[in-house]
Amino acid sequence: MATFVLVPGFWLGAWAWREVTLALRSQGHEVYPMTLTGVAERDHLAGPEVGLDTHTTDIVRLIEVEDLHDVLLVGHSGGGMPVAQAADRVPDRIARVVYVESGPLPDGTAQFDTVPPQEQQRLRAAIGTGHLLPPPAWDPPPTRRTWPAWTSRRWRCCAPGPPRSRCGPPPTRYAAPVGARCRPRWSPAPSRSAWCGR
Repeated sequence: MATFVLVPGFWLGAWAWREVTLALRSQGHEVYPMTLTGVAERDHLAGPEVGLDTHTTDIVRLIEVEDLHDVLLVGHSGGGMPVAQAADRVPDRIARVVYVESGPLPDGTAQFDTVPPQEQQRLRAAIGTGHLLPPPAWDPPPTRRTWPAWTSRRWRCCAPGPPRSRCGPPPTRYAAPVGARCRPRWSPAPSRSAWCGR
């Protein structure tokens, strides 16, 4: 059987993987859904010092502490960035990286760089002088039954620094020098992408 580490996207916690976790475990797989520092039920740990590096460390520590090997590392949305970096830090423990509505960014690219200028301005205005980015408006708005009540809080997803990097995680940085592996630098392990939509 396989070992899965499931990393949710922005504002989401391990609970977002609940149905997937149950289905995979019912088939005999080991499954580790996780909540990153400073988001969802761990929002009390949010602060200007929490960012992409913290989230990458969360994933690496789980893999190391649980002594996981041949991991299928799955990152959804904003979870794709720390997943890519975690795979780069512990490539010998990763069997495959799966990106759901996400993908690896080239070395030195911040997610904020991929957003059109008008959206960058809107996000900067929403953040103001703080470090918290409010969740987007959900269409249709979730009900108490379908979405935990705490999603109306503001969660950390921005890093401190100059305006360009404050409004999103800092640029992706990979540990391995160019040419250190036979795979492209931005794809430290075999990967697959999945886009889900309406």
